[in-house]
Amino acid sequence: MCPLDDDIDSDNDLFQPYSDEQQKVIRHTLEQMMNDSYHEDGHLMPIKQLDMSWIDRDCKRYIKRKAIEYSLTGSEAIKVFRKRSSVSAFRIASLCYYLYSLEGGFDPCKPNEGNIRQKKAQQACKKIYQFMAEYIIEQMLRRWGKKFNELNSKRYEDEKPDNNRLYDMLTPEFTRDQLKLLIKQIGSTTPARQFIWMWGPKKMNIIEIIDKNHFKKKKP
Repeated sequence: MCPLDDDIDSDNDLFQPYSDEQQKVIRHTLEQMMNDSYHEDGHLMPIKQLDMSWIDRDCKRYIKRKAIEYSLTGSEAIKVFRKRSSVSAFRIASLCYYLYSLEGGFDPCKPNEGNIRQKKAQQACKKIYQFMAEYIIEQMLRRWGKKFNELNSKRYEDEKPDNNRLYDMLTPEFTRDQLKLLIKQIGSTTPARQFIWMWGPKKMNIIEIIDKNHFKKKKP
């Protein structure tokens, strides 16, 4: 354990052994985990399928919020890292939910039917997911974001001749599906949404966005 006392005299006393009560809780939790993992004869127990449907809405909100950030910034790193950070945070929340179930005595594989402890565990795990998703993507962006965006910018710049040719091949008015088909025909790996963003009002401003699937060229 690591108590953080503000007294100067305690600066060197950072760690201390677990108390008897804490050791008892840890041993009990480990025993429960082992019982969930192995039969008495040593064979593996059946896999547990946790019911995590109660956190789906939070995951979708996070993904959507980061998609809006991507649309405002054009950062490829945010677009790519948002789902990876969500998956990692979801795994952490799932593990915590399982541990809460050992302490609370509820079945994490079944939907909540009024169990107060289970509801509190779900609320706590939602907060854990939200914090960890933001923390993970912030760390990913801090460590790799700038380099990732630079590499993507260079890739798009290298494809510029094809980009210009692609624009010329489009009809004065075109759909997202028509753009995807032409991208495939010229062998480009750039996604359609990137062309639309690059040609759109926030970048080159050479197309008019009629709606999310229909577009109009502003120059011949």
